[in-house]
Amino acid sequence: MGNTVHEKPVDFKKELLKRRKNKKVGDARDNFFESFVNAIAGSAFLINKKGTILATNQAACKRLGKTFEELISTNLFDAVPPELAVTGREQVNSAIQSKQPIQYKDECQGRVIYTNIYPILKPKGNVEKLAILEIDFTTAKHDEKALELTTHHLKQTVEDLKNANQKILDQQKSVIEEERLKVLLQMAGATAHELNQPLTALLGNIEMMGLYRNDPVKLFDHVAFIEEAGQRISNIVKKIQSIHHYETKPYDTNTAILNFDQKIIILSVEDTDKDFETINSLLINHSQVHLARAKSNAEAIKLLKNKEFDLIFLDYMLPDGNGLELLRIMNQKKIDIPVVVITGQGDDLIAAQIIQEGAYDYLPKSRISEKSISRIITNTLEKVRLKKEIKLAHKKMAEMSVKDELTQLYNRRYYNDVIKQEISRANRYSSNLFLIMADIDFFKKVNDTYGHMTGDAVLTDIGRIFKDHFRKSDIACRYGGEEFAVILPNSSPEKAFAVCERLREIIASHLFIHDENELYITISIGISCLNDTAEKSSKELITMADRALYQAKRSGRNKVISSVVKS
Repeated sequence: MGNTVHEKPVDFKKELLKRRKNKKVGDARDNFFESFVNAIAGSAFLINKKGTILATNQAACKRLGKTFEELISTNLFDAVPPELAVTGREQVNSAIQSKQPIQYKDECQGRVIYTNIYPILKPKGNVEKLAILEIDFTTAKHDEKALELTTHHLKQTVEDLKNANQKILDQQKSVIEEERLKVLLQMAGATAHELNQPLTALLGNIEMMGLYRNDPVKLFDHVAFIEEAGQRISNIVKKIQSIHHYETKPYDTNTAILNFDQKIIILSVEDTDKDFETINSLLINHSQVHLARAKSNAEAIKLLKNKEFDLIFLDYMLPDGNGLELLRIMNQKKIDIPVVVITGQGDDLIAAQIIQEGAYDYLPKSRISEKSISRIITNTLEKVRLKKEIKLAHKKMAEMSVKDELTQLYNRRYYNDVIKQEISRANRYSSNLFLIMADIDFFKKVNDTYGHMTGDAVLTDIGRIFKDHFRKSDIACRYGGEEFAVILPNSSPEKAFAVCERLREIIASHLFIHDENELYITISIGISCLNDTAEKSSKELITMADRALYQAKRSGRNKVISSVVKS
């Protein structure tokens, strides 16, 4: 009998699970390879033992000038042209036989390329697939150098930007000091001009007192003149002192902060709780500093509409935009509140950009401290104060150049400029233009009888009466001494005469009081008119108004005389 061979029974269920497991491992391995190779810069291939390409990456497609679909399922050694080939059959066979990774160096088109071949083994140890990775060392080195160069340039740019920004800050300080000096010089010049007359009168009367030591009557007269000059000087000094200065207190050895006895309200536009709490904690010792908060641009605009703030701390990155957008909105809405930008580390470029949009200063979050916060509040509010003082000084100087100090009416200089404009406008639109010349009757007698201080008080009261009596479109000026000029555009002869007659009656019935002096005065008025038939000349207009005024005086004063300029 023959021997019977008994085969070991096969557990099909177990074998099926084993194969499924091996397949999942293989699939997971392939998926990992595809994810990995697409993330690297070198050419990568997954091939079988015959050299068929199973997978590749974008870098290989780019180097070979073929699509992914064109390479898949083709033979690696046939698909790669000889001049681009760095991996050959010999190296692949060597890796299959040794079952160990192989690494070698080759040169292709002048580039040094390092190639790694990794055998992928089956569970039983046989080679199933091979992974090939080609790294272009020359390109990598070039890219590395390019990256280093770019990084160097970027660092240099940031450093240049920091230096430029520092120059901007230094220039701002220089401009501030220059403007301060300019204002002081301008004020000094204007003040010297104003002080010249009363000082001359003061010194002259003091000298005269020396000549009349034994004449009490004359001495008394000169004392009155001295008092008048002294009062004028006092008024000028008060006007100079009206420019406000904030006090400062030393904070440490090298800085000073504003006197926090005055209430300062700061709006912090900051969406990060931690950063807001940091700022708040640094100001907690200054009880007069009140810190409000907005977490977005929209919330900040809402607060700015309803409340007043002295300063804004503005973060750059916000939930609904950035600080640059908020600053532009404030500029559009003409919200004039100083802004300090609080920036994250490395945001110097952003800070410089936002300062160009009008922010006063910036502070990196990495450098926030009680000292830096105090310094930046000081510097910013000092800039704001100086800016306001410059505006105020310019306004005062502008007023001094066109306004009369006693009457607060426009002065002769302003009249000479505006009369030409009004005549030109009347000619352009063929409208009537009236000029009123008025003079206080016997004003010298008022000064001689009651003193120049009372005379000044009379001029002040008359200036107020003129301002209250005429329209806003009318231009009332102190022409010189006790003489006044008023320009009336767009009126009629009847209305102009009626206005002057009422003015004459108001002044004649007004009781002027100064100290213990009470008096009544009168004025004489002359009117001239520029119309379509008149000679269109400012000189002729003034001449005719003066003639009418003199006629009113010669006929007894306290009268209104009208004259029309004829061609």
